[in-house]
Amino acid sequence: MITVIHQPSSPVFTSALDTFSFKIGGENATVAISCDGEELLSETYYPVSGNITIYDLGTLIADAARRTVAATCKISITEHTGDKNVDTWSKEFSVYYATVDVNMSCQAFLDSFFLTLLDGTKLTQLGHREYLHAAGKESSTPEVVASYYNRESGSISTATIDASATPTHTVNGITTFDVSPDRYYDEAKGSLFAYTVTVGRRVQEYQIDHTRAVADPVLLFTNSFGCQEIFYCLGRKKIAPTFERKQAVISGRKINYAVKETRSFEGDTGIIPPSMAHFAEDLLRSDEIYLFRDYTKDKEITFTDSKSERTNEEDDMAEFTFTYQYAQRVQNVIFRDVENTGGRIFDDSFDDTFN
Repeated sequence: MITVIHQPSSPVFTSALDTFSFKIGGENATVAISCDGEELLSETYYPVSGNITIYDLGTLIADAARRTVAATCKISITEHTGDKNVDTWSKEFSVYYATVDVNMSCQAFLDSFFLTLLDGTKLTQLGHREYLHAAGKESSTPEVVASYYNRESGSISTATIDASATPTHTVNGITTFDVSPDRYYDEAKGSLFAYTVTVGRRVQEYQIDHTRAVADPVLLFTNSFGCQEIFYCLGRKKIAPTFERKQAVISGRKINYAVKETRSFEGDTGIIPPSMAHFAEDLLRSDEIYLFRDYTKDKEITFTDSKSERTNEEDDMAEFTFTYQYAQRVQNVIFRDVENTGGRIFDDSFDDTFN
């Protein structure tokens, strides 16, 4: 007889999955684990004092769930004595990819928060792209309230934006909202300086930064919930290519017969408010990062080093730095603007203000 001691709840984050244990009275048991119909494990186990425990269940399932963020998993047990099947047990449960430990149940988090580590107001600019992702109850209808400042009258007004202004896209139960500030800009109402996006009980506030600081680099990264977000780095950027040269004397002349370039960049988030600190750290821990150019995914990059120190002082202003390289073999990458071919002193790896 199969007696399950510890089993997954449903829904559950993959980060909360650890062990699966059960007791049997027979000689052994075959355990099969599948995710969206794909078999991940099928092994026969022998009990110790009647107990069988499978460890690190989260890592096994996370690799499969990451592709779709949400998935349906199934655990099946078949108990054997000799060549006979004595008992069977199975359970299906919903999983959501996560590499973060949250202080509540998966269902409570999904119903109350967006799939991001943003912890308060996010700074943005006109021209930036902003996306939010949601799952759980009431996760498909956005409500946006925007605030405008009229310079002529000196008055502030608010307006509820029609839902059609916020494009939504749902795949596998995950809804993505395009909440870019350009969608809520209205010259007739005045200067857009803030807006709030509400989806069910989820709330995300944005504040417009009118300094017009140039963002470089702009990074598209996979966050702790398997969803893609964009980070605009407003600090200094530095490029420092290194060259490994192999030399030999050939026909009486010393030449470089092989030159290997590693194009290394140093990026800086710029000063960020406390509400964006966890968000910036999520960028640094991501293992899938791309340059975001012309509003589309571009070259994949790899972080090689980072510095993310911050304190609990009231006046602390976080600023993170990092070093990255192109992930591809060919490091000599040049970006050209077809429409503007004249007169630039620096290439596009430098700030436009140099020109």
